[in-house]
Amino acid sequence: MTSKILIADLVGLIVVFSALAIAILVARPSDIPIILWVLAFVVVGAIAVGSWHGEKWPTTPSGSLKVAGSSILVGVLFYIVDTVVAHFEHPEIRSGWLAPRLGECLVLLRPRAVCPGLTTIALGGVVRSTCLDKDIYSEL
Repeated sequence: MTSKILIADLVGLIVVFSALAIAILVARPSDIPIILWVLAFVVVGAIAVGSWHGEKWPTTPSGSLKVAGSSILVGVLFYIVDTVVAHFEHPEIRSGWLAPRLGECLVLLRPRAVCPGLTTIALGGVVRSTCLDKDIYSEL
């Protein structure tokens, strides 16, 4: 049973780390040292495994998929609220250009943490719980 959970965790982490690696390759600023990105992988991995083993995390693939969908909706809501607040603070900037101009603002950190952060962990949880549901480990 322990090896089944370990393998499922590793498969889930592969999904999470793959998504994180793609995001880093696409949008990585060159001025951030590689050690900080390694630290980001360690932190995200620890959060993912801690979440998956928590009491409140869903144990079925459909439950994890609901968490992923919910995190997308919450991320969109955070983004809308943060953009409106930023627009009132900087009315001289058109609304469509607020996010790029205020991209490093801490106000826009919440939407980035919820979606894609939680969404990626939830999708890794979907794959992890699918692996736990399969009976392919009986031969191990």
